[in-house]
Amino acid sequence: MVIHRSDEEILLDQAGQLLDERRYLEAEQLYAQVCQQNPAYPDAWFGLALASVRQKRYQEGAQAITRALMLDRTQVRFYLLAAQAF
Repeated sequence: MVIHRSDEEILLDQAGQLLDERRYLEAEQLYAQVCQQNPAYPDAWFGLALASVRQKRYQEGAQAITRALMLDRTQVRFYLLAAQAF
């Protein structure tokens, strides 16, 4: 059985790697691309928020993490990031 990964999953992995490398602006651009392609993807909003917060752009981070929480209120990591962004 062959499992195909979606384009969004590939972009999220690439963005995560960029975050690990502290290339926050580039990561933010990939997360924003996924958010635009699939606005109902909470992990993309989380990543966008994380990239924003790491750049000390808290207002943008707060907006993105709010979107993530609207889509999925079960993720503890979303709340932890929200505490940093607000």
